[in-house]
Parts: sequence; structure tokens; C-alpha cells
Amino acid sequence: RIAMATLVLTGMDKFTATLRRLAAQAPAFAGTALRREGERIMTDAKRRTPVDTGALRASGLVQGPAFAGGAATVTLGFGGAATPYAVYVHENLRARHVVGEAKFLENALNAARRGMDGRLAADIRRDIERGGGPR
Repeated sequence: RIAMATLVLTGMDKFTATLRRLAAQAPAFAGTALRREGERIMTDAKRRTPVDTGALRASGLVQGPAFAGGAATVTLGFGGAATPYAVYVHENLRARHVVGEAKFLENALNAARRGMDGRLAADIRRDIERGGGPR
């Protein structure tokens, strides 16, 4: 004789509805997580930004998310009143800065690459566990 067990899962209608709701919110969850990651990167980039008057550091911004073609995009940059010299300061490897470094945005982005997928997944998971849409 073989021992047998029967498992029954009830509430499939509610489960399916929840999955549909989460699927509909997936782009917003992803965009919100990407925005948070962009803000973390910008915080590091500002810490690395050379300071003379402070205008360049203050000009750092994160835009988005924007959604197009099945992708979410967040844009990070420096400029504003500092636009005339932002690229020069970023790219000038010969300059010696009392505060900050060249390649301040690029270096922050490269540092963030390690572990980025885990941070994005954790942000999305937290939003889902909170039981609602992205915040």
C-alpha cells in the first residue's frame, strides 16, 4: 500500500487577481526602484564632486523615471548654472582638487554597479510587501 496525501489550495481567484494587480504595477515598481538607485548614485557623485563655489555640486539632479519601448530610464546629470564647465571639470584628469575628483559621476556609477541588481530587487520586494503601489 502507498501512502497518499492530497493538497488543496483555495482562494485561487484572489491569488490570480493579486498577481494581475502586481503585473500591472510592475513598470511603476521598477521605475521607482530605479529612481531610488539613481538618487543613491547621485548622493555618492555629489560627495565626489570638486568644490570651488559649490555650484557644480548643487547642480546634480536625477530625472525620471521615463517609460518607453519596454524600458524604464532614469537620467543623472550635472549642469544648470554650472553647464559651461561641468564637462571640463568631470573630464580633466590633470586637475588636482582640494575637494573631490575628476570623473565624479562616472566613478559613482561604476561603484554602484556592484550589487545594483540586488538593491533594485530589494526595493521592489519592499514595495510589494508593503501591499500597494510604489511610493
